[in-house]
Amino acid sequence: MSNMWFVKNGLRVGREFSWRLDLYALASFMYMSPSMQFEWLYRLSEKKHRFIIDYLEKSQADVIERFKEYREPLQQNEKNIIWTIWWQGEEQAPPLVKACLESVKRNLGNAEYRIITRDNYGEYLDLPDFIWEKHKAGRISFALLSDIMRFRLLSLYGGIWLDSTIFVGRRIPDEIFTYPFWSQHTKYEKNAYVQKNLYHFFTIGGLKGNLLCTFAYEFLIEYWKKHDTIIDYFLSDYTIFVAYRNFQTFKDEIDSLPYTSERLYELVHSLDDPYDSDKLDALLAECTYSKLDWHRKYRVEAGGKETIFAHLTREFL
Repeated sequence: MSNMWFVKNGLRVGREFSWRLDLYALASFMYMSPSMQFEWLYRLSEKKHRFIIDYLEKSQADVIERFKEYREPLQQNEKNIIWTIWWQGEEQAPPLVKACLESVKRNLGNAEYRIITRDNYGEYLDLPDFIWEKHKAGRISFALLSDIMRFRLLSLYGGIWLDSTIFVGRRIPDEIFTYPFWSQHTKYEKNAYVQKNLYHFFTIGGLKGNLLCTFAYEFLIEYWKKHDTIIDYFLSDYTIFVAYRNFQTFKDEIDSLPYTSERLYELVHSLDDPYDSDKLDALLAECTYSKLDWHRKYRVEAGGKETIFAHLTREFL
């Protein structure tokens, strides 16, 4: 997302919701910086979370109430499916994304891999016309459109969603396909994000018809019926947290997830380092799913050696 998008959306948020929310959002953004870890910024960040959650729970009370009696089918999925999206098609992906997609293919285990593109999405799902219209008008960004798609796919078919920038370091275990809801569940951290590591939206999944994804899809569709402005870029994370607060079944599903590696961002911060096979292998053996960032520029050489970035992407550069 460009800086201009955030500026324009901030103005829309101020006009439609509250200028105070813009202040809280700015404080939350500042607190993300390691050099700005001030308690007063953290408190303002928490006010942002309370404002958004309170607003969403009130404005979407009918959707929440409708799902209070929802009963998950909880049958095993017919197939273990890994979902991701690269809209232009895999051939058009940048080298780091291609490396991530290839890492999934090499570690599928017993799962099938389905990459959603603009050419094949209609084989799996459809969305209401007004969602496409608001996307074309620039109100719903592609990132937000893909959020809606992932919830719909996981509700309809089950499986696991991995963002296209997830590098898979070892075989994907079959057991993650058996959870009603699954995500990377790491230890609580005092940070600017609403979920505080209870879940990580770039790796989520569950059984067909699971409560969270079915609810979240309906929640976002109803939100966009009422609004032309996204209240926050992380609306999907807030949607999941609303479910966590309001549905004991879903809260229990998250709270009972096994803890996963805390090192999920270590690889992205190491891509410019000289390649060391022992260190990289040890990281990938511990951290199955590493979150990368294809927007940044990385070096291909450091200290006369190829970098980790160059090693991972060599066949795609």
